[in-house]
Amino acid sequence: MEREVLGFVHVNGFNNYHFVESVSKDPNQYNTLYIDVPGKLPSNAKIQKTFYLLNGEKVLIAYTL
Repeated sequence: MEREVLGFVHVNGFNNYHFVESVSKDPNQYNTLYIDVPGKLPSNAKIQKTFYLLNGEKVLIAYTL
C-alpha cells in the first residue's frame, strides 16, 4: 500500500490478488487471470470472458497468458 502526500492510498494487492501496471512487470504471469480494457491486451492473450455495457460496448476483458 502506498500513501500519497494528499492522502490518497494506492492498494498494490490483497490476499492472492495483485494489481500490476503491465503484464511484463508481473513475475508470476502464468496461472494468473488479468482484467483490462479492450485495446491493451498483449498479443498472446487468451480471452476468458468479455464484459459489456448495456449498449453492447466492450468495457473489460478477462484473459490469461
